[in-house]
Amino acid sequence: MKRKGKLFLVVCLVLISSLVLMGCAEEVIEESVVPQEPEETVVEEEQEEEEKKEAAADVRVIVDDLGREVEVPINPERVIGLSRQYMEFLFALGVTPAATVDGFRMMPEGLELPNVGKQGSPNIEILNEIAPDLIFANVRHHTQMIDSLELSGAVVVFIDPALVRENSIIDRLRFIGHVLGLDEEAEKHVKHINEVAANLQEKIAGSNVETGILLMGGTGNVKAAQPTGFFGTILSSLGIENVVPLGLPGSEVTTFISFDIETIIGADPDIILVRTTREQRKNKVESEAIIASFKADPAWQNLQAVKNNRIIILPGNMAPGNMKYEKALEVVARLIHPDGFK
Repeated sequence: MKRKGKLFLVVCLVLISSLVLMGCAEEVIEESVVPQEPEETVVEEEQEEEEKKEAAADVRVIVDDLGREVEVPINPERVIGLSRQYMEFLFALGVTPAATVDGFRMMPEGLELPNVGKQGSPNIEILNEIAPDLIFANVRHHTQMIDSLELSGAVVVFIDPALVRENSIIDRLRFIGHVLGLDEEAEKHVKHINEVAANLQEKIAGSNVETGILLMGGTGNVKAAQPTGFFGTILSSLGIENVVPLGLPGSEVTTFISFDIETIIGADPDIILVRTTREQRKNKVESEAIIASFKADPAWQNLQAVKNNRIIILPGNMAPGNMKYEKALEVVARLIHPDGFK
């Protein structure tokens, strides 16, 4: 009986040990089994993350003159500037635009490009056919058509011609260069323009012209160029103070704004530059007739510029798209002080 009791005790111990070991094994198995995501899901997430990184690497974020953060493609291949001046800047930066606008006749390469029509109201159908990847638009003309412009598939960057930091011509050139990642090329051209301007300032130093105004048309409905854009910066680039201030009513719409004769009389500019109107050019109004109208008008005839015969009628072909900016500076400098070029 003792022997059977011992045997029974051994069997019980073995059974208990087995049960304990089985429980531990189950716990180990439960702990070691961690839920795994399907392999396909992991791969898809990794691919998605990689695509996001690649997409981010293909664009750069800039803030345009409407204050919008815009994702601009790196190295865009089809760029359009909806302004004759933007066209000039693109060529200056070594970029051949994907299309041109009416009136850009500066370069043979520009004449061969597809034409999207007027710079203020481009043809959307033609834009869609061209399918640009980047468009430089003008705040004055194109803000209301942003949706239509973006339908072409392009990223649209707005430039405000009324904004002035240093000189609106140089400001725009630098901005376009920055958007395109061509800052170095932009600075080279800025340096070139500044060198041309500095040289011309030396040549006209003997003219004693310190202040001036640039008018559209003449003595009739007085419109003056504020210190922005192709015409408005000519005076300042030549070291001459433009008596028309920035930020006048209407400056957000156009460069040439209504200006009163009383303010001009008060400023009494040393020189008056006149940009003829399209109608005057069409009717071939002579420069002498325009100058005579100043001298015959009692409101103008006592100004120093009128009494000293310092009224200059600008050539009809002087305009963005027809003449490079630095060439326009030279033309005006020669008209102001011919003796400086002898």
